[in-house]
Amino acid sequence: VRDRLLNRWTLGTLSILVVGSFLAFTYFWFEFSDRIDRRLLGGEVFTRSAGIYSAPKTLRVDEPISLQGLVDYLKSAGYVEKNDRADPSRSRYVIEGNVLAIEPGFTGVIDGKRVFPALSVKFKKDLKSVDRIGNRDTGSEDGQVRLEPKILSSIAAEKNGRRKTIAFADIPPQLIKAITVTEDRSFFEHYGVNVRGIARALWRRYDGDDDGPLANQGGSSITQQLVKNLILSNEQTLTRKATEAFMSVILETRLTKEEIFTLYVNQIYLGQQQGVSIYGAGEAADAYFGKDVSQLTLSESAFLAGIIRSPNRYNPYKNIEKVTERRNQVLDSMREAGELDDTQLAAARQVPIMLKQVIGRKELQAMPYFSQYVVEQLPNVVSDPEALQHLRVYTSIDPDLQQAAYDIVTKRLAALDKFFPKKAKGSLNAALIAVRPKTGEIVAMVGGRDYQQNQFNRATDAMRQPGSVFKPFVYAAAINSAYDSGSRVFTAASVFKDEKKTFTFDQNSYKPGNFGDSFSNQETTLRDALVKSKNVITVDLAMQLNIGKVMNFAAKAGLPKVDKAYPSMALGTAEATPLSIATAYTMFANLGDRVLPMPITQVTGGDGRTVNAPSPDKKNVIRPDVAYVMNDIMKDVINRGTAAQVQAWGFRNVAGKTAFAGKTGTSRDGWFAGFTPELVCVVYVG
Repeated sequence: VRDRLLNRWTLGTLSILVVGSFLAFTYFWFEFSDRIDRRLLGGEVFTRSAGIYSAPKTLRVDEPISLQGLVDYLKSAGYVEKNDRADPSRSRYVIEGNVLAIEPGFTGVIDGKRVFPALSVKFKKDLKSVDRIGNRDTGSEDGQVRLEPKILSSIAAEKNGRRKTIAFADIPPQLIKAITVTEDRSFFEHYGVNVRGIARALWRRYDGDDDGPLANQGGSSITQQLVKNLILSNEQTLTRKATEAFMSVILETRLTKEEIFTLYVNQIYLGQQQGVSIYGAGEAADAYFGKDVSQLTLSESAFLAGIIRSPNRYNPYKNIEKVTERRNQVLDSMREAGELDDTQLAAARQVPIMLKQVIGRKELQAMPYFSQYVVEQLPNVVSDPEALQHLRVYTSIDPDLQQAAYDIVTKRLAALDKFFPKKAKGSLNAALIAVRPKTGEIVAMVGGRDYQQNQFNRATDAMRQPGSVFKPFVYAAAINSAYDSGSRVFTAASVFKDEKKTFTFDQNSYKPGNFGDSFSNQETTLRDALVKSKNVITVDLAMQLNIGKVMNFAAKAGLPKVDKAYPSMALGTAEATPLSIATAYTMFANLGDRVLPMPITQVTGGDGRTVNAPSPDKKNVIRPDVAYVMNDIMKDVINRGTAAQVQAWGFRNVAGKTAFAGKTGTSRDGWFAGFTPELVCVVYVG
C-alpha cells in the first residue's frame, strides 16, 4: 500500500511538472513569438532603398562627361554592372564599345510609375563627351534626359550612424562563407542554437587565450546574435541568455536561413569612420573599400568577417598590422573548414588591405554639410523619427552644381591663402549657398573648406555681419515708400549729398565713413549711392525712413529679427547666415515674393509611394515694380559698380539675353550676393 501510494504521488508530481512545464513552455512560446512578430515581422526591419538622395542628374548631348565619369556617377546612384552577381531588381549598366546602356531598377519607380527611362548613351570617339542619347523606352533620341539621383547618405535607426541595406542576393558567396566560418559554422544546419559554439565559448573563457585557434570562432549562433541585437540587450545574465536561446529557436520557425542571415549582415556594427558609426556589410563595403558589397573580394570579405567581434579593437585606421593578422586568421579558418584550397589561401594572404582613402575624398569634404542640414530639417517633413530609416528622402541638391561649387570654393580659397601669409595655411574659410528663387530649392551648399576638419556648417549656422550686401534692403524700403503713406516718397533718382555726417540716436552719436574715407561732396542719386556703395548716404536714408522700420522690412524678407535697431545696422552690422541672406534675396529675384529654402522635394517609402511632397512657401514682401527697380539698380552694380570685376568671368548683362544682378559686401568678412531670375547665390569668405 505504501509503495502504491508512493507511486501515485510520484506520478502525480511528474504529471504536475509535465503539465506545468508544458504550460510554461506554451506561455513563453507565445509571449516570445509575439515580441518577435512585432519587432521583426510587423514590417520592414531594414529598407533597402532608404537614404538621402540628390536631385536627378540632367544628362545632355555634348555634355563634357567621360564614359568612365558617367559610370562613376551611376555607381554613386546604386547601379551595378549588368553581369555582376547582385539582386536582380537593382539598377544596372553595361558598356558596349562607346555606348553605355542604362537600365533603371526598382529605385526608378515612384508612385507606381517608371520615372527614369532605359537609355543608350553614345560617346564621341575620345569617350570624353556625349554624342547621342537614345531613349530605349520610346525609341527616340533626346537632347537631354534625367538620370536617377545619387545616394548622398544612408540612414540608420541608431544615432549618428549609417546603414546601406542589402538583399541576400547582393552578398557575395565568399562573404557568406567568411562570416559563417568565423561566427557560426553550423548556421545553415542548426535550429537556432549552436550547442558546440556555446561549449567552445565556455572553454575559451576557461582557457583565456584570445589568440588561440578556438578564438577564431564565435560562441553564440548568428540567430542568437541577431535576437540579442534587435530584440534583447547586452545584459550578461543567465536569464537573458536563456531567453535569447529560446527566442532564436522560435525565430528559426518564422524566417528562412537566408532571411535571418540578411538581417544579420545588415544589423552588425562594423566600426566608425570620421566619428560616424558603420552598420551592416553594405555600408562597410563602401566605407572601407569604396565599392558595392557584391564586388567584395575574398580578402576584403575576410577582413569584414574578422572585425565583427570587436570593430573598435580591429580598427584598420589605427593598427593595420593587427587587422591584417586577424584577416589572415579568418582565411586560415576558411581553409580549415574546407572553404578554400591552398592556392586560394596563399593568394588571399598576400593581398594587402587596401582601404579607401578618407582624406581627399570630395564627397566627404563638401556634400555632408548638405546631408547634415537635411537630417536636421527632416522632423519638419516627417513627424515619426522611427520611420526615417525606411524612407527615401529626395533632395534638391544638383550633383553637377554642387561639384562645381565645391571646386570653385576650394580653388579660390587656395588662391586667397597667398594674400594672408600671416594666417595659418588653410585657416581661411568660406561658405556658398545657391537657391532656385521660384521654388526655394537648394541646389548647392558648401558649408566650409573641409567637412573632415570642421563639421560646423557656415552656410546655415554661421551668424556673421553681412556688411554691404544688406544695403539693398535699405534702398528697397525707400523705393517701397511710394506705397507707404506715412513717409516721404523716395525714388531711384532722389539725391543725397555725399559728405561726412554725424547721426544721433538715443543720445548717442554715430559717424560712419565711406570706403577709404572718400567723399565726393556732390549730390548723388540713390541709384548711384547703392551702385558705388556709399555708406553715409545709406545710413542717412535709413534714418529718414526710420531704421526700426527698415529692420522690420528686412525681417519680413527673411533676415533675423533684431531686438533693437541702431543706425549702424543700415551697413549690415546685424548678424545673419548666408542661407538667410539667400532667402531674403529671393525677394528680388522673384519680383517681390520671398521663398523659404526647401532642401527636401519629396519623401517616399521604400516602395516608392509618396509620403510627403513639400511645396514652395512663398510670401509677398514688395510689389513687382519695386523689385524691378531694385533689380535694375543691382544690375548696375555689376555693370559699373563694386561688382564690376565679375564681368571678367563672363557675367555680363546683355539686353534681352542675360540678366545678372548682385551686391558685394565687406565687414570682417567678404560677401557677395548675386542672382538671376533662375538662381540666387550667396558667398561668404572669412
